[in-house]
Amino acid sequence: MAALRQRGTRVWTLPEVLLIPGHSDILIYARDAKIDEPMRMPKHNFATIWEDTPISRELIDHYEGNLILSSLELVTIALNCLHNRQKGFYLPGDMAYALMGLLRRRPAIVKSDTAFQAFARLSLANDNDLLLERLICILPKYTNQPWYDMEDQWGVSLWDVNPTTQVCGIAADDTVIIDGGYAACIRWKAFALVANLTRDSWRRIIFAFAFRFSPHIFVTGAALLAVRTSNLTAIGAILLIVGLVFLLLSPYIIRVLYTGKIWGTQAWFFGFEGYLDISTIERHIFGTDLHRLQWSTNGSPLSLHESNEYGECCGKDPTANPETAKKVRQAVNARMGDERIFTLVDTNTMTVTLFSAVRPPIAVVICGEEGGMQRALLCSYDSSAQTLYRESVLRMDTVVLEQMARVGRVRLGLNRTNFDSRADDA
Repeated sequence: MAALRQRGTRVWTLPEVLLIPGHSDILIYARDAKIDEPMRMPKHNFATIWEDTPISRELIDHYEGNLILSSLELVTIALNCLHNRQKGFYLPGDMAYALMGLLRRRPAIVKSDTAFQAFARLSLANDNDLLLERLICILPKYTNQPWYDMEDQWGVSLWDVNPTTQVCGIAADDTVIIDGGYAACIRWKAFALVANLTRDSWRRIIFAFAFRFSPHIFVTGAALLAVRTSNLTAIGAILLIVGLVFLLLSPYIIRVLYTGKIWGTQAWFFGFEGYLDISTIERHIFGTDLHRLQWSTNGSPLSLHESNEYGECCGKDPTANPETAKKVRQAVNARMGDERIFTLVDTNTMTVTLFSAVRPPIAVVICGEEGGMQRALLCSYDSSAQTLYRESVLRMDTVVLEQMARVGRVRLGLNRTNFDSRADDA
């Protein structure tokens, strides 16, 4: 059994066992046993020998007809099993080539391809499942997570993601060309003036008239009092009192004119490194804290939410979680290549999202949807390669698409090579 378990670590052993006709015993010839007396083992018993018994058993049951997997589930589970087998490689793309035997369309083998390029060619050849398009929408659980590890921080499987972009080509350095995504830039320079739309009411119209003409009324009243005519003095006194009242009420009038419900705002993505409380952020953008901004309820894995007194789901300060607060403190002394904490402000949906990434992203690209929300890739840019690299993935409300422009072909990479921070100490 130890020899069978060791042979099961070969990447080619899995398709060899799966493609044997169902309900057939497999003959096993051992080196020390008699050649005319091989050991017989049913196909479905092989899963009990391998270390990944639960997932490999699903594949064996599928090929024996006991369990029907969709083509997308088959590829995802098979790739997960192959990921657990790291022996028996002849070419860098052998993991994809072993998977190729389980699919109907099989592209030609290119010996110079990397593992990712071989998988990308296989995915494009079997593009009905949009496997590669779904893969780029996954948020890795840890930094430098390999592409074939499809674990998502939200616990989402590939078949839960509905891609909205198309991978139309394969480029060098394990990158792909995507087309049809919605994108917008992130402003890091500084906060900008955000235009907003309000609706006039009778109170606002009256107060606006009073605020603009109160100095004129006050001056007119003072001038009429100076004439010292009985009729004009009475009128002047009334105008003087009215003008003075409006002048004294001007702070309240200004609050009425420039606060209240906003019916529309100019769409901006503001980004900055670190954490600020939401009151400070709103004062920097709108000049005062009017509780217009809210924390995102589930925009990133760091987001928190709670129910208010009306049973509505509301965002909560992420630093209320001690683990997140610890990450924020540690990120202050982060070195090059370490994970940092960033904040993204969306003035379209009036939400603030705290997230972690190695580099500051400069663009938001919508590539899919899942769970009633859009999967937004936060990408950094390598100008030397003219390539966007995925730094993080956020969940955004679908309404953000109304203010974003659709872009043409873009070169996208999943993992960007990190700089070695130790070189700075030399």
